[in-house]
Amino acid sequence: MNIEQIQHGTILVLVPDTALIEEEAEELARRVRECYQAGNVKLVLQLNNVPFVDSAGLETILALYTEAIALGGEIKLSAPTDIGKDILKATRLDNVIEVHNSTPDARRSFV
Repeated sequence: MNIEQIQHGTILVLVPDTALIEEEAEELARRVRECYQAGNVKLVLQLNNVPFVDSAGLETILALYTEAIALGGEIKLSAPTDIGKDILKATRLDNVIEVHNSTPDARRSFV
């Protein structure tokens, strides 16, 4: 899994490039926790290149969100695919974590 990182001031945008299934979700968690250790606790997870998220991926996103909140930050989701939107809505994760149609909108929501 490649995860592009784009820093915008105090906000870090992470752009994974594959489905978030068990093994890839574990890699995402490892990379996000490295970001936390480096002091980046305001994250946008850009999902436009993520075709699918399974239960392990959803659990990972929720756990990382909880960790970010505990550290005084937050994770916001941006640009999910249509399938991603359906998954977030069906699991009601979109009621817990902010989901934005675009990454610029997600970044601006931190202000």
